[in-house]
Amino acid sequence: MEIIVLAVLAASVATIMVSFYLGDRILTLRRPAELVSGTPRLTAEGNASTVATVAAGRVAVVGRTVAGPGGLVQAPLSGIDCVWYRIVVTRQDTVGSNEGVGSVELYTTSGGTESIPVADEPQGLLLHVTAELAGQALAPWAGSLFEVSVTEHTARTRSDPVPPAPWLAELQRSGAIGPEQLRPGRDTRGFMVTEYVVRADRPVLAIGRPRPYGDTVALEPVRGGSGATTATAEQIRAHVARAIVLPQRLWLPLLLLGTVLLVVGFCLVSA
Repeated sequence: MEIIVLAVLAASVATIMVSFYLGDRILTLRRPAELVSGTPRLTAEGNASTVATVAAGRVAVVGRTVAGPGGLVQAPLSGIDCVWYRIVVTRQDTVGSNEGVGSVELYTTSGGTESIPVADEPQGLLLHVTAELAGQALAPWAGSLFEVSVTEHTARTRSDPVPPAPWLAELQRSGAIGPEQLRPGRDTRGFMVTEYVVRADRPVLAIGRPRPYGDTVALEPVRGGSGATTATAEQIRAHVARAIVLPQRLWLPLLLLGTVLLVVGFCLVSA
């Protein structure tokens, strides 16, 4: 009898926990769609002339990336003509007794326009999105403005502590990074070189806080939800609608089932 009671109580707790997880999952999945639908789009009337009145809020910008005043720039490693690029070199170390991996940034450089220009052609607006905002995805599954054009990982081995790496060697030859920075420590697993680019004529949906930027506006990150993506608002809403179907169907029945099992378990205990 005790085994049956314990089994019923354990099943009720597990079922209720799964229902709570599904409820939280529904809220998490809905967040990008609610953010897109509930954020006003920056209009010509809300551009530089009234930016002070909206600077504390959150607005959406929709358009396409365009070249800055100096034209496109060439990414040093990939050779891609782009609006903006960033190169990051990190050292990967073993961390803690569980042998997790931690990253230490050794070198970073970027080129192109400081804030990425975005043309809202229907309204005739030229706006900007800061690189910090462009690197934040509105959702993990939504396309990012940052495209990884080069990635190179040098894993440490017994025979060669720092295996030869073409891009890492190129950065050393150019003087961008010195040999002392690449000296491996006892816990070093390897080094990673990554180049990110933002190409021209890419669709943009960005949500952030506007601030004055010359005679126009730049969006920057804001607490409570911000980011940029190449997906459209319609694509985001459609993805969310598909993703929440199963959790919505399951969370309430599981919650009711768990509650019933919990009541039955307590009744058996008191019997």
